[in-house]
Amino acid sequence: MKKLRGFLLMGLLVALTACSSNVEPQDSQSSQSENADETTESSSTPAASSDNPAGSSLVAYFSYSGNTQQIAESIAEKTGSEVFEITTAEGYPEDYDSVVDLAQEERNDQARPELGSELTNLEEYDTIYLGYPIWWSDMPMAVYSFLDDYDLAGKRIVPFCTHGGSGLSSTDTAIADEEPEATVLEGLALWDSAIDDADAEIDEWLAAVNQ
Repeated sequence: MKKLRGFLLMGLLVALTACSSNVEPQDSQSSQSENADETTESSSTPAASSDNPAGSSLVAYFSYSGNTQQIAESIAEKTGSEVFEITTAEGYPEDYDSVVDLAQEERNDQARPELGSELTNLEEYDTIYLGYPIWWSDMPMAVYSFLDDYDLAGKRIVPFCTHGGSGLSSTDTAIADEEPEATVLEGLALWDSAIDDADAEIDEWLAAVNQ
């Protein structure tokens, strides 16, 4: 059903993008109402990876329809990282137009929605792979909430995003502004329509940022 919903949302995005190139709240977060048990289990304590016994890297991501989640899980598998899903205390609407409108409202207000997940072992990680969809040419405001809530000073932040045509949209610069004492490395921007074929691109990017 998530795949089907993702395809339906992508189709709606294409139609909407034809009217406005700035409207991009398309990836994103799995419905919290449908996945409450899964979110509760995974959000407070990241799952350990047998490939990363030292726990030195973390993939933290915000996702709505599942595109960014798919990339996050791929990165975690390739790097042996643990995973943390950024969720909000109040879930986003399932209706696409409502999400678009709310995302724009939050961006205009520079809102900081309350998070519904808590990271309790941040000190264990040296590298944070930070993932998000591009909404209105920016990160979702929930990601700003994450950056406000957690001090990433001294850590390596490696951004990645899914988008419908705008690339990173200077979100790497925004992250550097939010976390001036962290090191922000080269980001990866993947088209929503191409995530199923992004394996080689992810490998190339990981090799470059971790050399």
